[in-house]
Amino acid sequence: MIVTTERECAGRTVTLRAATRGATLLNYCLGDTEIIDGYRDPAELRELNGFRSAVLVPWSNRIREGRYPAALYHGEDPAVRAQLHADIPVSGVHSVPAPIPEAEAGLHGLVTTQELEVIRAENGVLEFGTRLNANTVYPFELSVNIIYSIGAEGSLHVRLRAENLSEVAAPVALGWHPYFRLAGPLAEARLSLDCRARIATDTTLIPHDGAGAFAPCEPLAGSPIDPATDWAYAQLADCAGPDAGDAGASWNVARLRTGTREVALWARLGSWPSKNFHIFAGSGLARDAGRAVAMEPCQALPNAFNRAEGRDMLLEPGAYRELEARVVVTEAATA
Repeated sequence: MIVTTERECAGRTVTLRAATRGATLLNYCLGDTEIIDGYRDPAELRELNGFRSAVLVPWSNRIREGRYPAALYHGEDPAVRAQLHADIPVSGVHSVPAPIPEAEAGLHGLVTTQELEVIRAENGVLEFGTRLNANTVYPFELSVNIIYSIGAEGSLHVRLRAENLSEVAAPVALGWHPYFRLAGPLAEARLSLDCRARIATDTTLIPHDGAGAFAPCEPLAGSPIDPATDWAYAQLADCAGPDAGDAGASWNVARLRTGTREVALWARLGSWPSKNFHIFAGSGLARDAGRAVAMEPCQALPNAFNRAEGRDMLLEPGAYRELEARVVVTEAATA
């Protein structure tokens, strides 16, 4: 099912459209200008090529070979075993299937193919919810809530929330996978991001072990975008958010300059040292390759569930974790 909402902002109509499948945002339009590059029809949505606007819960990006060790999170403690689902093994590894045929096993979490409930679709707000039940892939229960809303000046506000309904701590890391349309050639687009490391990976885009994952780099300041770009930047510099009420908050921002347009993606990711923006130039997309750039705010590295810092992502019973994002679009005046 597709749901739509609108709001009048600064003399123009701002429109959001999203699918219940994966709570996937399909359109964010400022008047007649489409900002994101979402799926255009039901066939594209079913195929999930490129995971356009995907909500990434309870992990983002990849897990090596779709497998992670059970013992890293709940070991052999009899008290913990007693609180987990009776049919779920607590030794060995959890094997995560591919979300769609021909995709990598364990890619982009467990929400992308789920049908979510519509909670609200009115007054500039689209809200979705679902419950992830414990199973052999992920032996924890989460309540997941996603809200897309239109700000007073037409900005897009996104909030992802996951609450741990289990009786034991659960690993949870959130992310979002939007693509932004280019208003000109990729060769003329520029990216700015205050970062100090680029994530070093193997050929399957799995980060190297330990500190070897963090390759020092200079901040991006109006930098060209290599068409081969498909990597993450970390060690992000925190700053105040885009609104006056955000002073003192820990936000990070990636800015895409394309044509006369700047798209600023602000994200509040938390205090995790591995938080990052994954940037993908769109090479290899089935449709319009190289005509949109993905800027993906993520709370953890790919393969976090197999890394020591994955234990830092444990969410206690009854607690929740959020990722907030805002998209602010500005157009330069033309002569």
